[in-house]
Amino acid sequence: MRILKGILSTIGILFLGIICFVVYLSYSSSHFLKENREFINQFSYDLSENWRASDVHSRLSNEFIQSLDTPAGQFSFNQLKALGSLEDASDFELSNYYSGTDGKTAVVTFKATFENAKGVATVTVVEREGKVLIQGFHFSAPDGIRPTSTKHEA
Repeated sequence: MRILKGILSTIGILFLGIICFVVYLSYSSSHFLKENREFINQFSYDLSENWRASDVHSRLSNEFIQSLDTPAGQFSFNQLKALGSLEDASDFELSNYYSGTDGKTAVVTFKATFENAKGVATVTVVEREGKVLIQGFHFSAPDGIRPTSTKHEA
């Protein structure tokens, strides 16, 4: 009987520990988005102003900068220029949150309206040693990108 009681007590303590851990992760992830939402928003506006990585270089992770230095990275980044400037960002959502000894990482998606397209932007954010950096940026436009109109005067 004592053995059974000990086993049940141990299981109860482990279950309580798991619940506390889940509550901590939930709080930590929601806090991460609240802390970094304005950073992500401002980064997106600043990047889309001219679509030059040099404009936001200090806010990019080394891994992201290295990926931009490849032909595929340059091609992908240059395609984003057709979007034009960001006009509105809303409905920020956090997913794939990770918190470990090497820092925190999260994927944040939000509805984005650019001059020439509407869709969903996905930003990968890392926080290491108290510094927040962007590790990835992707945009999905289900309706495509509207062609920019060029006015010709006669």
